Amino acid sequence: MRFKLLVSACLLGISSFSFAGNLNFLADTVVSEFTDSEAESFKSFVGQQLNTLSDKEKALWKSDESNLQGIVRPNVTFQQDGTQCRQTRFSLKGKHDKKMFFNFDVCKSDGVWKIKQSPLARFKQQDWDELNRQLTEALNDGADGFPVSWSIRHAGVTGSIVPLDQHTNKDRSCRDAAISVADSKGHTSSGRYEFCKQGQEWVRTID
Repeated sequence: MRFKLLVSACLLGISSFSFAGNLNFLADTVVSEFTDSEAESFKSFVGQQLNTLSDKEKALWKSDESNLQGIVRPNVTFQQDGTQCRQTRFSLKGKHDKKMFFNFDVCKSDGVWKIKQSPLARFKQQDWDELNRQLTEALNDGADGFPVSWSIRHAGVTGSIVPLDQHTNKDRSCRDAAISVADSKGHTSSGRYEFCKQGQEWVRTID
């Protein structure tokens, strides 16, 4: 389902997999251009930079094989359950200057940086359907700045969708939305995303 992929790209990407798994997630999108050796090089680069960069400092990775580039920028360092974590932005640039951006909370476990567990990890298909319905309604009819609250009781997850400004992007009707979720264990995920109309569906823009 298209919306499930959209929302999971926004939020479910924050999972307990190591960066090896995360790069597989990225490879399903813009990083289909990566070779295996480029993926390994970028993974190694990310781990090294998260160990050494200061907050707000960024580092540039360039492939030795192609024009692929990536930027790693940790924005905030914090502690969660005694573990060092960093809110980090990843920027990727591929062929034809196509760009993608990802924001993850990453925590260090056993010497390896791992993306933090998502509140959405326990979602079932009907839960995705409900979240997708709420997102569609908010984008179609919601007033700017007024949150739409929702909850999935069996999963212990609550959240809000805040529709924001409507605008055009490359002659498409678009709208921003701030999406946040939280679970009973204190795990949270949030971000601001742009969605544009493609036919009758809202599609998240990624470049």
